[in-house]
Amino acid sequence: MKTVGVILAGGRGSRLYPLTAKTNKHLLPMGPMPMVFWPLAQLLQSGIREIAIVTNPEYVELFSEHTANCGRVGARVTVIAQPKPEGVAQALGMAKDFAGGRPCAVALGDNIYTKPQVGFFSSFAAEPVGARVLLCKTGTPRDFGIVELSEDRTRICGIEEKPLNPRSDLASTGMYLFEGGVFDIIEKVKPSPRGEYEIADVLGAYIETGSLGWSMVEGEWADASTLATYEKANAMVRGLPVPPEVAPLMEKR
Repeated sequence: MKTVGVILAGGRGSRLYPLTAKTNKHLLPMGPMPMVFWPLAQLLQSGIREIAIVTNPEYVELFSEHTANCGRVGARVTVIAQPKPEGVAQALGMAKDFAGGRPCAVALGDNIYTKPQVGFFSSFAAEPVGARVLLCKTGTPRDFGIVELSEDRTRICGIEEKPLNPRSDLASTGMYLFEGGVFDIIEKVKPSPRGEYEIADVLGAYIETGSLGWSMVEGEWADASTLATYEKANAMVRGLPVPPEVAPLMEKR
């Protein structure tokens, strides 16, 4: 059963205001192309050709226009409206019918990598069981979902969203692989104290069954969710070429 891709590109983008006053943050320029093309390139580089983008209703048409040339690279992109942003898990849940029980590669649209994460995807492709998360060491662990490994580093034993007292410096970078049953887990997730359906709670269900694996980021990673980190991410990719997998999308129809 082939893996499908899901890019989560909704949210209010309030931390990037005023850049997001007139557009979705994932359509802001990031180096030589729109931000959303970076996670799209990751999925295409891994061989995934059926992809959904989940975004705000008012931007569905705009995302459709930006991905209209996907047929040129043998891909098909479906844009799904998320009526109200209520967390990463809720956004992923919007893609249940699209996935149709197939394994999913999930990417947050504002997380940028300088290299293709080939090892991450290949580690799951042969046996898509449980879930996997892509990790990177961070100097600001209070800003991310932080993963705690067992003493022998053979398994993940905990994950906490933006902890006040981090137990490690390993950040979840916004790229996930899930078996097809993830949507059953999402339906059981309850809102967190901040009123959102947290992806950490979904990952926690896999931790409980010992079926959450991980890989480390190849190259560099940046989360472009604030003005400061958006600037950092732009600097990180400055000078990088447009990946050939998405180059046709930059051409006029």
